[in-house]
Amino acid sequence: MLNYRNSIVLLAMSFLLVFSCKKNETEDTDNNSTNNNDTITISSEYGVIYCSITGMDNMNGQMVIGLMNDANEWSKGEDGTAFQQYISAFNSDPLIVLFDSLEAGTYAIKLYHDENSNVECDMNWMGMPTEKFGFSNNPSLGMSEPSFSECSFSVAEGDTTSVDLELRNVFL
Repeated sequence: MLNYRNSIVLLAMSFLLVFSCKKNETEDTDNNSTNNNDTITISSEYGVIYCSITGMDNMNGQMVIGLMNDANEWSKGEDGTAFQQYISAFNSDPLIVLFDSLEAGTYAIKLYHDENSNVECDMNWMGMPTEKFGFSNNPSLGMSEPSFSECSFSVAEGDTTSVDLELRNVFL
């Protein structure tokens, strides 16, 4: 469980990571003014995805999270190339992950709890995952992975998109 102190620390860290800052390279046209070359401005030209991941049975191993922006890569399953990938140890439920500096567009997330840290989603003899996994939009699951369109969401320029992901045991 997350205690009050840890919640404050996570919130503060999340706040700091959400804002992408860049140096404003303005020219000083007034010789009598102070130098403005060190002015920091918050960039609003990119979007941010704020992910909250729940449903871990334990804190073993790591979380492997793939952000996808292409339906063709998504359909390659585990072999698809993620637009961005995080591999993160964790010690809290929920786990908070931020994807920042994103261009406006359509994205989807797939992830799994890599309990033994071998950087692969382990399967049983029938090809079913033995480690918990999840998808953005938490779609109903059948006997196969949901489609990119079922899991996709939009990110707008200058906005933060919140995504809640719940880990699951098996396709049902």
